[in-house]
Amino acid sequence: MERQYYVRGKKVQIKELTDIIAVKPVEQNRNLNEGLKQATVFLDSRETTNTEEQQAFQNAGWYFINPNEEISRSFNRSSEEIAIGRVFKQENGRMLIGNNLLTVQIDPNLNEQESLALLSENNLEIINKLGFGKHLYEVKVPADLDFLEVANKLNERSEFLFAEPQFIEQISSRNRPTDPDYSKQWQWKNDGSNGGVVNADVHAEEAWDIAKGDGIRI
Repeated sequence: MERQYYVRGKKVQIKELTDIIAVKPVEQNRNLNEGLKQATVFLDSRETTNTEEQQAFQNAGWYFINPNEEISRSFNRSSEEIAIGRVFKQENGRMLIGNNLLTVQIDPNLNEQESLALLSENNLEIINKLGFGKHLYEVKVPADLDFLEVANKLNERSEFLFAEPQFIEQISSRNRPTDPDYSKQWQWKNDGSNGGVVNADVHAEEAWDIAKGDGIRI
């Protein structure tokens, strides 16, 4: 199914793989893990040929299974013992797992009370208040709602500067500075460590894959 969302006003096209869900036990459960392993869908070349990517997801504890499998029907999807995500494919073939989280920023002209009321009116649960922008939040969309549809509708409202979905993805090796303190500089690449929020950064590594400023003097 073709889907879309927006990043800083730019439309991004992705494909939702409706015959696959991503499942990850939050705690170690041997019986559940074995059942998930047996039900795992090994994505064929129609979906991805990136074995490194598949292995990275498996190493992180994510299993890709058919939602109609018996094991899928056997667990409580609202349980805190298991995380479930929808699966998407980017135009470049790379996989994404949706986690119902959005990064949103509300009009800075509104006061704090108005900002919080707006989030509540839209059934958005505050996960984190981000400190590097006014009225900037990480929020969770209710499980019974389509988080992409919610993000797109919020983007149409003047009270929201932006509403962008968060995804879990495998990050391949990229051009990175040799600065030994680079890992502490979350503004360039925020991996969620030290209490940070994944992807709450300026996406510098993606830009460095395109150009590093060689030959440019200021």
